[in-house]
Amino acid sequence: ADDNATGVTAVVKLADTFTKLKTRPKRSIIFMTFWGEEKGLLGSKYYCNEPLWPLHQTVANINIEMIGRPEVNAEKKMWGTGWTRSTLCQQVAVGAKRAGVDVFHREDVSEMLYTRSDNYSFVQKGVIAHSFSAGSLHSDYHQPSDEVSLLNLPHMTAIIKGLYAGVLPIADGELTPTKSEE
Repeated sequence: ADDNATGVTAVVKLADTFTKLKTRPKRSIIFMTFWGEEKGLLGSKYYCNEPLWPLHQTVANINIEMIGRPEVNAEKKMWGTGWTRSTLCQQVAVGAKRAGVDVFHREDVSEMLYTRSDNYSFVQKGVIAHSFSAGSLHSDYHQPSDEVSLLNLPHMTAIIKGLYAGVLPIADGELTPTKSEE
């Protein structure tokens, strides 16, 4: 349920929300989900080798991971992977703050998880891409016991609203993420 039906739920809800805007965003948005992350990023690798939209015209990839079960004292908080690799995480943080969601640099896992999620297939093709998570590596991670009844739905709803507020200025062309010099 948390890994990764919560991410799929966020993608569907964000797509629904963006399609209901009276004024469409200036940039195109592609909403997709992938299969096979744990088997070697299979779905995202395939897409990046056969993209529907040219990758050189892709401003950013935002991957959503495990947003339904926050750590203790972390409700309405999410973190981005590879925080220092570009300005994307900081830009999303500014917008999310307007929705009451704190996006922060989780230094203990930011770099490690940056290369383990579907965003990394995009990174390998030169696209700015990060994963956003608002959960924990709980005891039900990758277990049949990862059930819907364990999700914190108010937290998850807040995170989706924060993602929307954080992504909207990028979709509208007000902000463009840039790679950091390494």
